[in-house]
Amino acid sequence: MSKFALLFASVYFSGLIASLFKGAHWAFYIYQLVYFLNPEKRWWSAGMPFSRYSLITVVFLFTAYILQRKKFHYHLNEVRKLPQFKWIIMLLITYGLVYFSAVSRELHYAAMIEYIKLFIVIGVAYKVLDTREKLEYSIHAMIVGIAYLGFVTYSMGRDEFGRIGRFGMIDAPDANVAAAAMIASLPFLIFYFWRGSLRTKIIMTLFGAIIVNGLVLANSRGAFVGGGIASVYFIWEMLRSKFKVRFQRIITVFLILCGLVSLSVVVDASFLERMSTLSDVSDGRKSGSSRVTFWILTFDVLKEYPFGTGASGYELLSPNYVPAEYFDRGKSVKAVHSIWFQALAEVSYVGFFFFMMIIYTTYRSLKQLRRHYWEIKDVYGYYFTHAILSSYIGVLAASSFINQFRTQIVYWLILFTACLFNIAILKKKNSA
Repeated sequence: MSKFALLFASVYFSGLIASLFKGAHWAFYIYQLVYFLNPEKRWWSAGMPFSRYSLITVVFLFTAYILQRKKFHYHLNEVRKLPQFKWIIMLLITYGLVYFSAVSRELHYAAMIEYIKLFIVIGVAYKVLDTREKLEYSIHAMIVGIAYLGFVTYSMGRDEFGRIGRFGMIDAPDANVAAAAMIASLPFLIFYFWRGSLRTKIIMTLFGAIIVNGLVLANSRGAFVGGGIASVYFIWEMLRSKFKVRFQRIITVFLILCGLVSLSVVVDASFLERMSTLSDVSDGRKSGSSRVTFWILTFDVLKEYPFGTGASGYELLSPNYVPAEYFDRGKSVKAVHSIWFQALAEVSYVGFFFFMMIIYTTYRSLKQLRRHYWEIKDVYGYYFTHAILSSYIGVLAASSFINQFRTQIVYWLILFTACLFNIAILKKKNSA
């Protein structure tokens, strides 16, 4: 058994034991690490005598929550009081009904079960992450997991096409999807480097270097766009906001310079060449502009399947709609390459509306949280909320070019928003 396997096993079992004796939230932290480390697919887990890490972790999460449920004050953090709740329920019902019109009922049923399980786990996590400290530890666990992905990209190196192989998470091993998940950490890295202790600054600098290097190696244009938007949006608020601490603008300029220097160190010719295709639309395959064609074809697909194609429906139907010249490198199917059009294709217009309402209510909750922290003059809370918002916007921007409708990281950011909304606003209202 490798040293890394021993390290993983010690952290894994320590976290599970801690969930029973210290708090159920520890099981969710382990769940997050397992999600990113994806141990069953890593070389270092070959000698380990057990598997099904995610399932075991979820069992511990549920068991610990049931044993400790009296500590969480059910009436103070009811899930049904969240603004997203009714829209999530409607989306799940719609996803279930689409089974009857799905192109592949077998694939849709399997995806539906996983989708429901995702929301159940998130619901329990919402219950156990009932303080800002616990929520921040959850974000720290996410950053550690993403840093591991950055380390994996460095270990693998690029192939002959200048890309990284499948290095991602349990439900999203594809390089583009994994890179889109990695950008979720960027605003938090900036935030903790700015507002954290000296030790935190050092750790975030190290993780930041690993993650940014991993993103460059991944060569994902969608992740590049999303990461740029997330980082710039966070820093722009530091510059423009009237809610500041001493020397904030000087620190912001310093952060910008550090970011530019870091990029100049890790960026290489392959990355610059691939990113340059963002503005080159003369060759559809080279620039990725062919994705617009795939998006528009969604409406043609929905003419035949007005109630939705179900999970992977667009891919299965793509040979009937996508022109033959787009099937290169021996590929027989094409994805729609957009979270929005993937949702539209899978659950049609009604389900898409419910999904958009989840997005909108989450965004509105974050804006309300920022206003709340402004009113109580909590600078740390204000920019912590803004980091979640920046990460959320960045991931959604990257997802506009990638299939992420059922990828967990999108819903984790909704979870973080819901937890903070409950901690800062709902609990006070319920107590009153």
